[in-house]
Amino acid sequence: MSSRITPATMTVTITEAITLNGSAMGATNALSLPSIGEIITRIMSVPSASEIKIMSLGAAAAAGVLDRAKLKYLRITNLDNSVEARIRIADTDSNEMADFKLLPGHSFLLGQAVISAQVGAGAFSAWEDIEDISAQGISADVDIEIYAAMT
Repeated sequence: MSSRITPATMTVTITEAITLNGSAMGATNALSLPSIGEIITRIMSVPSASEIKIMSLGAAAAAGVLDRAKLKYLRITNLDNSVEARIRIADTDSNEMADFKLLPGHSFLLGQAVISAQVGAGAFSAWEDIEDISAQGISADVDIEIYAAMT
């Protein structure tokens, strides 16, 4: 099947702006991601009563599953102005997971769908594929935004 969508270069720009004692102390960094041909964006409410799966990653795209090899950029933003969210990144095959507290207005970024998590002072073992991403409101329901870019 021939597509009418022409992949393009996506530019992600992060800017910190602050002036301290009359001096600009900010920074701007830009990243160009070539050949992006698919974008998924979603705003959703996440409950506090229980963790819910917000995304699955697999070896190939399927209903509700993104192709992890094609994922080049993922942003999850907490849209709430007072409630924190918990983001869980998991490799269910090896039972590795990591939880992140996402403060109101803050974003969590990933550039590749791999994880290496250790309990205690274990040495680095290997990168494992992320299979599931879950979220939960910490003290109340919370709205989040998901933005994913794939080749």
